[in-house]
Parts: sequence; structure tokens; C-alpha cells
Amino acid sequence: MSNTRLRMVSYHIVCPCQIEGYECDFGYEGSHENGKCKPSSWFDPNEPSVECSEGKKYNKSVGYRKVASDKCKGGIELSDVYKPVVKVCSVVAPNGLSLHTDSNVISTNTPITIELTQAGGSRISTSYTWNFGDNQTKTITGLEKSTQIKHTYKKYGKYNISLIASNNKGKSEAHLFIRVEEKVTLLMLDVPKFTQSQKSTMIEVFTGFSYFPLSKNINHTLFVWTWGDENGSNPELSWLKTIHHTYNKSGLYHGSVETLNSVSSVYKQFTIQVFVFCQKLAEDENMLNREKSYFDYYSNITIPLLFYPLEKTSTVRFGFLSRINIYNFNSNLQTRVLFLNLLKREIMNALGIEDSRLDVHQNKLEPFSVDIILVPGDTGEVKHEDLAKKLIDIVNNGDLSVNLDGSKNSFHQIQVKSASLISDIETPTTNTNNSPNLRPVYIAVPVLIVIVVLTTLVFLYYRRSYRQAKRYSMLRIHNDEDNAMLGEDDDDDEPPLDLNPDFARDRNYHDDQLDLGSGSHLVMVTGGRNSDEE
Repeated sequence: MSNTRLRMVSYHIVCPCQIEGYECDFGYEGSHENGKCKPSSWFDPNEPSVECSEGKKYNKSVGYRKVASDKCKGGIELSDVYKPVVKVCSVVAPNGLSLHTDSNVISTNTPITIELTQAGGSRISTSYTWNFGDNQTKTITGLEKSTQIKHTYKKYGKYNISLIASNNKGKSEAHLFIRVEEKVTLLMLDVPKFTQSQKSTMIEVFTGFSYFPLSKNINHTLFVWTWGDENGSNPELSWLKTIHHTYNKSGLYHGSVETLNSVSSVYKQFTIQVFVFCQKLAEDENMLNREKSYFDYYSNITIPLLFYPLEKTSTVRFGFLSRINIYNFNSNLQTRVLFLNLLKREIMNALGIEDSRLDVHQNKLEPFSVDIILVPGDTGEVKHEDLAKKLIDIVNNGDLSVNLDGSKNSFHQIQVKSASLISDIETPTTNTNNSPNLRPVYIAVPVLIVIVVLTTLVFLYYRRSYRQAKRYSMLRIHNDEDNAMLGEDDDDDEPPLDLNPDFARDRNYHDDQLDLGSGSHLVMVTGGRNSDEE
């Protein structure tokens, strides 16, 4: 017995599952009536509680789940009341659709990639219908093939991309708004070669796009202008295809324009020769080109005025018959440029001058008119004033016309109806120049100085007169007081005032006697009276 060893043997016995080992599953709650688990009011037992891919299977709860710490086996676990039911994942309506792209502004003829995300719902049997807003649609079944879609727009504009995802359980929609713009590939300017100071000069812009070779439709196109006379100011911004600018001084100016939109930009420079276009400030032209001194009546004030050299030019304006409108120069740039070049050639031939002596530029489109600027030439050449008179005579005689097709066909012949000389004192219609015009200052400053000087002189004169009048008035008042004291105007019987009293009898008196001579005078006597005599 002493060699016998005892060994403890433990046995693990698994108990069968009882009702106490179960609790209500997620979304279910126990009933107070019979203790059974029923779906809560907010829970849909037909919806999978986990992500369930369409076509696959999942365990659908019947309302009960085993307590996590319970290791029981068998028993009621095998009963259909507590055992989950295997179900096939059902079709669910799509939801949470969203469309994205790298940029909401794109250029024409450039593919755009649209990304689709879906938060929930079935993905396999769902069909996705795309509408790109340009009468192009596409339908694809399954989300996997619809997550990234590419599309190319041919025309500029605003587009609403819509997507409809649908299946037999429902549908959902998503939208994406984009703007399509043309890339600017060409920039043409209608810039005059010559112009005149103090006169509004019109410049028109024509832009060429990738889809439209040459178009006036600039949509979202911004123009940034520099004129060469800014003097540190910022460039001028404009959304319009036509702009006006006024130069204040003569000279050769180098300007530029840059056209911008969200997808492209084009830069171009231009040069304009500006001649003086000013009003004659004096009858004698010799007063120009030197300082002019104003008044120095009361002070040595000299106000210099600076005048520009008087480089006069002549401008002749042409008018045409109304039938010229059939060529639609307002929108047809090529035809307009051709007409202006042909008109310039006809004028050069008629006047016998070179290209450097004139420039032809449109003045208005409706009604259509053209300005011909004639500039001074070299020594010995015909003066521009004489050329202008000769050109007007040619037009009045009906000898100036243009054939657009280069033939003698009268149908395409454009006759110049009228010609008139534009005066040098014409008022500019528009002034968009940011440079200050100092001419009003030169005029206003001398006038203000004259007013200030005259006002000061008048003030000094009246001040002096007032002081003299006040002085004489005080003397008259003193004489009246003396007469009253002497009794000259008093009817009383009192004796007149003794002008020489004897104060020597009283030692307590101190007198100051003043010899005033004859006449009525007031004598000031100092001293005091004895108290006993009072």
C-alpha cells in the first residue's frame, strides 16, 4: 500500500444548450408577455445586418443568439426556433451616388474622366444610365464597369451630367455640372497704324478658337491691355471685344493685349504712331512751343504752361450707301479687312502717295464709316492738307469705289457716298486713359491765384479805411465831451469849469498842471481831497 500513488483525473462535461444560454440578437428585444424576442420598431429583419454581396449567402438571425461565454452544445441549439436561417443576399435599391472629376472647367476635344462612387445598395444587377448633356447617353450594367467613364465634348457651353442607377428595388440619381470652353489659338487685332492725341481710338479684337477658326464669340474670355502710357498704373481689363483708348501726348507707343480664359491664353503686341490732335489755344501759333507767362500785377508770379509741338494731321471720314450692309462687316472680319485694304490701295493710287502717308481705319460699324488719316511727309512732298482737299474732291466727283471681287461687276462695287474733313477741335467720345490730364490744372491755378491776390488787396484796403474812420470818430467824440464840460451846449446856470485851479493852498494836494494853450481840452488832474473838507 505504501507504494500506491493517487492521481486526480478531471473530466470536462459539455452540457446541452438550454434557453438560459441565449439572449435577443441585435435589433431584437424581449417581450414582456412571453419572453420571446421580437424585432424592434426601428429594425428591418429582412435587411442583411452585414455587407452582403448580391448573389451570395448569409445567416439570417431568427431573433436569438448564444451568450458569448456559454460553451453548450446541442440541446435547443439544433431547434429551428434558435438556429439561424441561411438566406441568399437579396437585391437592394442603390443609394449614396456621387460624381467627381478633376476639374469642372475643361476644354473642347479633350477627354474628361468622370468617377462614380456608390455608398450602398446592390451593384451587380443595377443598371447605370449616363446622360452627358450633349444628346449623348450610355447605359452600363454593374457598378464595376461604371466607376470611371470618359467623354469628350465638341462644343463650348455649360453641361449637366446626370446618372440614374436603378434595379427592381428602386433607383437613385446624381448630377455634375461642368463648363466647357474653347482654347484660344489665334488672336487678331484691328489696330490703326496712326491715330491722334485727345481722340478716342477704337481697337477691335478677333479670337480664333480650336473649334471656330475665327470667331467674335469670346464667351468667358478676358482681355488684359497695356497701352504704353500707363506711367506705373495697372493694365486695363475688359470683357468686350471692342475697346477705346485716348492718348494725351504724341509719340510712338508700344502696347500689348493678352486674352485669357480658364483653359488657354494668347499674347500679342502692337504699335501705334500718335500725332497731336489738339484745340488751337491762341490765334498766334508762335505762342506754342514756349512758356506763357501770366500776370504779375501785385507779385512776381509766373505760371509756365507747356504746349506740345503742333504736328497737325488731316482726317477725312467716308460714308457709304446702305447697301454696304449686305456684306455684314460687323461679323465677317475677312471681308471687312479685304475691303479696307482695297480701299487703301484705291486712295493711294488716286492721290499718288505711299503707304507711309496714310492709314485707313473703321470709325463705326453701324452705320459703317471709315476714317482716312493723312500724316505729314518729307520735305518737298505734298502737304497733308492738300491731300485731304484732293481726296474730298475725288469723292464728290464720284471717282472713288471698291470692287470686292476684283472685277468690274457693278454688283460688288462699293461706292464712297460722302467725304468730310474732321475738325481738329472735335471732342473725344470716350476717354479710357488713366493718365492725368494737366491742362485743366494749368488753367485753374492762375485763375485761383488771381482771385486770392484780388481778395487780399480788397481786404487790406477796407481794413485801412476802417481804421482811419475809427480814428476820426474817436476825435469827434472827445470834442463833444469837452464842449459838454465847458457848458457850451448846457442851458444850466452853473459856471464853466475852471481850467487853471489853484491847488497850492492845500499841502495835501499834489497837482499836475498841463498847459494846453487855447481851445477846448480835457485836463487830467491827479491827487486827492482832504478828508476834513469832505
